[in-house]
Amino acid sequence: MKEKILICGNGPGLPGALKGKRLEKFKIVRVNDWIDVCGNGPCDIWAFFPYNQIGEQNEVYDFTPYLKNAREIWMPHWGFGIECKRITGRMPNYLITKEQTENFHNILGWNHPTSGAVVVYMATLLDAIVYIAGFDFYEGEIAYPNGQPIKKIVEIDHKPEKEKAWFETEIKKGRIVKL
Repeated sequence: MKEKILICGNGPGLPGALKGKRLEKFKIVRVNDWIDVCGNGPCDIWAFFPYNQIGEQNEVYDFTPYLKNAREIWMPHWGFGIECKRITGRMPNYLITKEQTENFHNILGWNHPTSGAVVVYMATLLDAIVYIAGFDFYEGEIAYPNGQPIKKIVEIDHKPEKEKAWFETEIKKGRIVKL
């Protein structure tokens, strides 16, 4: 039987998507600063961008709680395996390659996807059934359950419409299942 992987985005819809669901049948992947955004829920795998170090002043990105909760680390940014080890003391269990990264950029037609989208792409490369929850593509007034404004994220960093189109295509193909 194929492994079931549930990737939790940090969109404001995540708490509602998980409410009342039995999650023990999934290997659960959380992305970036999920404890502060969505609460300290279950996590088997943590995927992140190594932008800070343990114990820095900015507590939002203190890695300690994530490392305590996750058995595995996925690195959705090629070339950061050694940096992951330096920061966390652990090498990633799954590290996207440069070729996989370039392929995903070509598929999207954009070279700066969110970490969450890259993690979903990584999961589709495995022999697993990939489920998603909490991917809201920055629609609405807020970006995350903590109320972070959406405008800056969408205008400066990402192109959620490109990611949403890819997600919808993958759902139609049956490669991703929306929880």
